[in-house]
Amino acid sequence: MRTDLPANITDTQHDLAPDSLVKLFKLELTTGPIFRLSPQIQVTWQGDQYDDVPCVLTEVTQDADGKMARPKFTFANPGGLFTADIYNGQLDNATLTRYRILKADLDADRDFKITESFRISRIMQLNNSLATVELRDVLDGHQFKLPARAYFPPEFPHVKLR
Repeated sequence: MRTDLPANITDTQHDLAPDSLVKLFKLELTTGPIFRLSPQIQVTWQGDQYDDVPCVLTEVTQDADGKMARPKFTFANPGGLFTADIYNGQLDNATLTRYRILKADLDADRDFKITESFRISRIMQLNNSLATVELRDVLDGHQFKLPARAYFPPEFPHVKLR
C-alpha cells in the first residue's frame, strides 16, 4: 500500500459512495448574453453566479459505432422569460456548456471540472412554463470546417507520390 498519498485521500479510500457530482449549465446566446443555470440551488463557482432554474439534459449517449444521439435540454421558462429571445432567433446556434463538478471541488471553489459543449439545433417545444431544445455536438453541422489531412509516406507507406 502506498504511503505517499495525502491524508484526505487515504481517509476516504474505502468509502463505498463517491462524492456527488454537481451539474451546472452555461447558455451563451449568439448575440452575447450568457445565462448560467443550476438545476438544484443558486451556486457561485469561479466568480460566476449560477441561478437556480430547473433544467435537465437528457439522452447524452453514444452507441458502439460512435454515433452520438441528439441530446435534449429542457429548462424552465417561467412566464415566458426566454420566449422573446427564442422568437428573435437568439437561441439559434447558441452554445450550451455542461460542467460536472465534484461537490468537494465546488465547495472549495477549485477549477476541476468535466466540460461538454453543444450547439442548439432547433426548438422542439415552447410554452410559458417550459422550453425544450435539441442539441448537436459542436462538430455536427454545416457551420464548421475540419483541418485538411495530408496522406504522405512514411506515415502512410502504401501511398505513392508521382
